[in-house]
Amino acid sequence: MKLYVRKLSVVLLLLTLILSFQSPVYSAIQPRVKYVIVMIADGTGFAHLGLTQYYNKFLLDEELTITDELFKKGRIGIATTYTADELVTDSAAAGTAIATGKKTNNRMISVLPDGTPVKTVMERAIELGYKTGLIAKSTITDATPAVFASHVPHRSQQDVIASQYLEKKIDIILGGGKSYWLPKSKGGSRTDERDLVEEAKTLGYSVVSNLSEMEKVESGKLLGLFASGNIPYRLDADPTVIPSLSDMTEKAIDLLYKDSNGFFLMVEGSRVDHASHNNDAASVVTELREFDDAVKVALDFYNEHPRETLLIVTTDHDNGGLSLIYNYDSEGNERYATVEDLNRIFMVPFSFEKAKSVVDKEGVEKLFNEHYVGEIAISKEWQDRLTAGKLVTPGLYDPFYANLAAGFTDVYMVSWSTNAHTATPVWVVSLGPGSTSLTGYIDNTDIGKVIFRVLGEFIK
Repeated sequence: MKLYVRKLSVVLLLLTLILSFQSPVYSAIQPRVKYVIVMIADGTGFAHLGLTQYYNKFLLDEELTITDELFKKGRIGIATTYTADELVTDSAAAGTAIATGKKTNNRMISVLPDGTPVKTVMERAIELGYKTGLIAKSTITDATPAVFASHVPHRSQQDVIASQYLEKKIDIILGGGKSYWLPKSKGGSRTDERDLVEEAKTLGYSVVSNLSEMEKVESGKLLGLFASGNIPYRLDADPTVIPSLSDMTEKAIDLLYKDSNGFFLMVEGSRVDHASHNNDAASVVTELREFDDAVKVALDFYNEHPRETLLIVTTDHDNGGLSLIYNYDSEGNERYATVEDLNRIFMVPFSFEKAKSVVDKEGVEKLFNEHYVGEIAISKEWQDRLTAGKLVTPGLYDPFYANLAAGFTDVYMVSWSTNAHTATPVWVVSLGPGSTSLTGYIDNTDIGKVIFRVLGEFIK
């Protein structure tokens, strides 16, 4: 009889295990970590990292934290980024994969292709009573931050996304995009006349708009909206007014850590992607260096809490097909990229975006006679092409940026193959519990699955 009962118990146990694996989502263990920090350098491929690491090494004699510390200390993986229906992803589909462990279509925010909302890792953290934070240099309601805390069929619904942030009471919200929080009657873009800034205040948020105001906040929930649209490129920003990504990350970690059972923080270096769309190498370098400073802040926190923290640093997709190259001069001689070319990147005074505003306001002559001069002067041929607005290559979406980038190829030997995203697999580096599962050749959905797992929930 005892043998029969023992066998029956084993059979029932096996049946329970089989049925549990057939369930699409199930909780099985206590959380393995108290702190999860996900950092996404949007649009940053291997070449972007290489260019910036060379810049730091040969011009500044500095390390790049991502390549010189994390890549040596952490677990490294290479991730595919295809979507549910296309090979080339946008930030919405790629972000959804990271935030939910599920594939969806481009432009969709944490919903499946049929429109069904799917749970995010940040929502899992909220279930556990963890504090939560979102930081971005784009509008804070843009695709990458949105996938962690909202569900909409199209990424353009940024006013709806902002509303959902407040519904979830995300503790720390720092970025641009103030227009999506205000009604048109107050200078915003909302058509429902809701003033989410005032609503946030009634919910107990400290609301700030510059660095000094942010620095004064010592506790509680924080909403920082530092621009009507995207936060300016670091090349163009006033650092005494606009907080850097590391400033925001340090403040967020400080507030989230205080009196908490744990926290989940997502930090996006959004404008590396924008610079890549514009084929703007100087802005790529400065934006990635700024992101790297924020990574250093997060790494310092990890080093203080290594057994309780999962730190993941990655990108959502490659952008632009960037290359450091060799070329031929007018006499047919080979010319290879050198440190002198990197130094010319250092000389560029502002972003291509600002260059376009100079041309729009003061004319193209102002740009070439006062700003792009000396070692960073581009040839007359490319000046003429830019003035005429002719595309250098059919299919590139903006003739101004395409021609300006092509002209600068001869200046600092950085070339681009497109103004858009590519399907090239991307890098992932991580530290802490669960990081061993993010090595080798993986898919971007594996990132979300690992985060769920260390937060005590398994998904297929």
